[in-house]
Amino acid sequence: AEYMGFHWEPPTNWPNVVRFHFLFAGLHHKTPMDPTRLGFPAPIALLFYNPLSSFFHWFMPHELVHMYMAGFVFGFMAFDMIHYQCHHRKHPRYSFLWRIQQIHLKHHFVDFTKGFGFSNPFWDTHFNTSNEVPMSHYVKTKSS
Repeated sequence: AEYMGFHWEPPTNWPNVVRFHFLFAGLHHKTPMDPTRLGFPAPIALLFYNPLSSFFHWFMPHELVHMYMAGFVFGFMAFDMIHYQCHHRKHPRYSFLWRIQQIHLKHHFVDFTKGFGFSNPFWDTHFNTSNEVPMSHYVKTKSS
């Protein structure tokens, strides 16, 4: 979701798409620490549920669509919660969540062209957009 929806740049000759994209992603980048701009509003999400479900009915059996949509909703809720905690929670230093938080905050405040995958850094590695500092950077070793 981080790559496909929020960091896609719409063509400038589609002004309505540009506005729509700004409302859903750009506004958060303009004010990243505003707690009211972090979670996707449930009423708006419900507006997307039926069209998305109908789209999947074109090429999936009815039973699979319901299972897929349940997973999609759960995954998006997890994504939203991870994103919120990246901005508003203090994590134990060097923990997995702390590392994810560092990646995401660097994305906002250091280089917004890197570190898109805050919920999972796998895609940043794959697309060469990682901004993660290796853990070895934080580990102090005894000098010999």
